[in-house]
Amino acid sequence: MKYSLIIGIIPLLVLSMLFNGCASQPSPDNTEQQSRESGGEHSPVPEDSGRQSSENEETDSAADSLMKRIDALYALLDRERLQVVEDNGYLLKTDAASLAELPAQLFFQTTEAYEYTQIIRNYLTLEGQLPEFDDASRIVYRPDALKIALHHTPPIKLRWEYSMGKEFVYHGPFTDNVIDMLVKQEVEQGRMPCDVYYAEDVEDTMRVLFGDDIDVRHTDIYPYYYYAKEHAYIRVSDFGGPAWQYPVITAMNPTPDGMICEAVIVWALDKDTPLMTGDMRDLTAENFETETTNYEKYRYTFGMEKDGRIILKSLKKIFE
Repeated sequence: MKYSLIIGIIPLLVLSMLFNGCASQPSPDNTEQQSRESGGEHSPVPEDSGRQSSENEETDSAADSLMKRIDALYALLDRERLQVVEDNGYLLKTDAASLAELPAQLFFQTTEAYEYTQIIRNYLTLEGQLPEFDDASRIVYRPDALKIALHHTPPIKLRWEYSMGKEFVYHGPFTDNVIDMLVKQEVEQGRMPCDVYYAEDVEDTMRVLFGDDIDVRHTDIYPYYYYAKEHAYIRVSDFGGPAWQYPVITAMNPTPDGMICEAVIVWALDKDTPLMTGDMRDLTAENFETETTNYEKYRYTFGMEKDGRIILKSLKKIFE
C-alpha cells in the first residue's frame, strides 16, 4: 500500500540513468575486437556470462544511485514537528474527573478498583485484549503490543474532514513538511489516511505502558502502516461504532510493588448505560457469571516503576 513520496520523479530519474548508461556502453564492434585481441574467443566461459554479470552490476549500481538521489530529496523536506491532538482519550488518566466518567464496576467500587480499571483499558484496542505474555521486558517482539501503543498515541493534528458517503477532503495548503507530503501522496493514491502518528510518540507510549527499558521495533500492523523515511505511521481504517471494550474486575490481590487483578472484558457505551455482553444483553452482578461463562478471563500482574508509574509486567489467561 505504501509508495514513495517522490514517486512522480522516479520515472525521470530512471530514464536519465538508462540514457546515461546506454551512452557509456562500448559499441558492439569495439567489444568484439577487444574480445578477439584478448583471446576471449577461445575461452571456455559462455559468451553471455560476462555480459550478464556486467548488466547485473550496472543494474545494482543504478539502483544504488537512485536510492541516493531519493535520500537527498528527502533531506530537503521540512521536518519541523507539527502539533498533535491534545486529548486525554488516548492514554487514559486516573484522576478523579476521568474515573468519574467510567461505567460502574460490578464487584469492586473502590477508587483503587477504578484506577486499575483505567490502567487495564490502556492495554486494550477495539479488537480486544493483548495475547498473554510472561515478561513485559520482551514485549518488543510482539507486534500486537505495538498496536496497543498506536491505539493509545495521540495523532498529529492535521486539517482534514471525512464523512461516510463523501469524498476525503484535506484543507491545505500542503507544505513541504514531510508529513504533509505523506498525506498528499496517500490522498492522491485514493486512500483514506484516517490518522498519522509520529513514530517517536509511539515509542514514548510503549515506554509508558511497558517500562523505560523497552526497545521498540517499528513495523506494519494492520490497520497501521509504518513509513520509515518519514518515521511515521498512518492508520487506514475507521474505528467503528460507539461501544467500547471494558474490563470487569473480579479479583484484586495486592503485591509488595503493585497489584494482581483478574478481569473479564465486556462492552460499554457510557457510565449511565448498563454493561453488556457482545450480543448486547445487560450485565449485572447477579447474572454476570452465567452470561460470561464462555468469556476469557485474564490475570494482570502490575508493578511499579522507580518514578511511581504502574506498568503491566505479565498477562495470563485463566482457565477454570
